[in-house]
Amino acid sequence: MMKKIIWIIILFLLYVTVLGEDGGLLKELVNPSRLYVDGGQVFVVDFPRVYIYSLEDLSLEASFGKEGEGPGEMRGFARLMFDDGDIIVEHHMRFSYFSRDGKFLKERKIPVSFNRGVQKMGDKWVVSHTDQRKDKPDLTDLTVNIYNDTFEREREIYRLPYYFQLNKPINAIYLPEADRRSGIRFFVHDDEIFVEGEQGEAGS
Repeated sequence: MMKKIIWIIILFLLYVTVLGEDGGLLKELVNPSRLYVDGGQVFVVDFPRVYIYSLEDLSLEASFGKEGEGPGEMRGFARLMFDDGDIIVEHHMRFSYFSRDGKFLKERKIPVSFNRGVQKMGDKWVVSHTDQRKDKPDLTDLTVNIYNDTFEREREIYRLPYYFQLNKPINAIYLPEADRRSGIRFFVHDDEIFVEGEQGEAGS
């Protein structure tokens, strides 16, 4: 299974960088941006569409998505998560839920603070966002936090100085790694949170 996933990733990268829409592979795609593999299916975001392929033979099983602000429509971008058989699409302060065959199920508004990455962990949400320091309210950090299902913060698990501070000169010390310090990379696996820290990845 892992070898097949690796080949699919290679195929995706080859399509994006070399073949394009004239390559004959995954011909539905025009400008794919994200690839996910879950539950025997491959999901490709080609905004505003999401294409669902069989992991077995890469045959197209379904597609969904339309740009707009109505129910089931998407605006700006689309990031996917998977929960209890549903596809959760994060886009512009909303979570839109779809079935595995692309049918729209429901929608939830999310806090504006959910702006630098969010992943599902059981009945919790792991969220990265900026946050003011309690001891120095004029300074801002990047944080990773655990929220409950009603979007209330339960606890903070990681904090990193933000390279940009409002009304302050940019800290030149952080400029070589400004891209990383504009957001924290993290992922969730088997109810464990892995955060890219100063010395690499650390689980929590």
